Amino acid sequence: MQVPYNLQSPYSLAGYDLTNIISANWVYEFPFGKGQRFATTNRAVNIIAGGWRVNGIFNLRSGSPYTVVCGCGDAPNTGNNKTLVNVVGNPYASSTKLGLNTAAFQAPDPLTWGNEGRNALRGPWVINTFDLSVLRDFPITESKRLEFRASAFNAPNLTYW
Repeated sequence: MQVPYNLQSPYSLAGYDLTNIISANWVYEFPFGKGQRFATTNRAVNIIAGGWRVNGIFNLRSGSPYTVVCGCGDAPNTGNNKTLVNVVGNPYASSTKLGLNTAAFQAPDPLTWGNEGRNALRGPWVINTFDLSVLRDFPITESKRLEFRASAFNAPNLTYW
């Protein structure tokens, strides 16, 4: 039974729980220019084509836990308007874009509690970021150099609501 005033009753995952997080980064130096695999004897080509690098960062995480609540008011008559619903089917068996089967939820009967647990559902996996950078070093002297860097954060422009 769920009692909103008993803190031990709704034991569940924390709302900020992210069970799986994958982060990967990579750097690739193009094999052109002086001292590289595809060096030429033309100094101008080596200066223009040499020294370029690309790097990227990729983050993927599991979805956040959430709770479906009913907008049916105070069904259990406790003074709490956050009424949990009854789960009557598979919440994930859906062909909609959100992936949530709304027919699997039902408002509880008056003066009863819903049977759904707090944070019992989990949202979809999220590609958090895919950042991309292009870098080039320009030697000024033997001990000094200037670095050009162009970065694109969330390069494919993915949005999750």
